[in-house]
Amino acid sequence: MMCVLCQRPIYHTLSWAELLTWQKLYQGTCCPRCQAQFQRLPAEGVCRGCGCPDTAGYCSDCRMWQNMYPGLSLSHRALYRYNPAMKDFFHRYKFKGDIRLAGCFIEQLRCFLSAYHYDILVPIPLSDARLRERGFNQVSTLLDYAELPYANCLIKPVDTDSQSAKNRAERLQLRQPFALSADNYQLAERRVLIMDDIYTTGRTMVFAYDLLLHQGVKSIQSVSIAR
Repeated sequence: MMCVLCQRPIYHTLSWAELLTWQKLYQGTCCPRCQAQFQRLPAEGVCRGCGCPDTAGYCSDCRMWQNMYPGLSLSHRALYRYNPAMKDFFHRYKFKGDIRLAGCFIEQLRCFLSAYHYDILVPIPLSDARLRERGFNQVSTLLDYAELPYANCLIKPVDTDSQSAKNRAERLQLRQPFALSADNYQLAERRVLIMDDIYTTGRTMVFAYDLLLHQGVKSIQSVSIAR
């Protein structure tokens, strides 16, 4: 197998568990050398709300959201820092449409989500217009490659400009872009885990939390690949 990022061969040494059981072989499409360019975020010494590194208690962004949305408190963690390697990854995957890159984090994503106790996993949606333009939802495609089941509880009825094209002030001024799917998912008293690709200011997640909290969910947590 060739690494989808650097095109070098991927060599995987079989473990005894893989040899003696029906355990699946390594399925990643990214070599260890390229994986090493992605910087994992620490579990300790981070914001209690959004997981921002080097923060005690709640960061200024989370305090702002708590003031704007009384009763809403984020519980978010990300796998990696949005460093230059991750920026290049998302440029190729998300904007150039190299869907093969969705296999880069199969094992990492499975391990990361296995630490969460949830009833329903909800990817952040794209509008129909953006989905036609891109050809795939970058979040649900990551979950598809990792073979993690999810429910499209949220929809985005109206297209908005890309978040990456907005500055901080413009992101904060957005109106609720999401709505509930017509598929009648049972959300009351369910533990919900939301997933997005990149966490920036928290604007997207706060919209999703706010909408789902009004459906009587038992709890909400969220994750992203990077922040």
